[in-house]
Amino acid sequence: MDPSQITTLLTAQLEAIRQAPIPFVAAIAATAVGEWVAINYLYKNRIESLEAQKQLKADEAGDYKRKLAGATPDEAKEKIEAMQLRLQKLENALGEVEEADFAKVFGDQL
Repeated sequence: MDPSQITTLLTAQLEAIRQAPIPFVAAIAATAVGEWVAINYLYKNRIESLEAQKQLKADEAGDYKRKLAGATPDEAKEKIEAMQLRLQKLENALGEVEEADFAKVFGDQL
């Protein structure tokens, strides 16, 4: 197609639009509305998904804060290490106590 044919074709199309502008404008509007509905639906689902993920993270953070009683991760680590050390000491002490001594001390509770 040479440039003169393209010009002739465009002129004919523009003339058709000038003679019947309402169907042309209606087609443009219908296309725009259809695209808007499709994009709105897609982004609405994406936004809802992201909001649900955000709420889940907030719930998890609140649960951790409640379980840790406001302690920072470092403080919680220190508490756990202290409890593990205490448990190890108790286990070592129990290992040193003979069975007979254990029965004397805790006999009434058994």
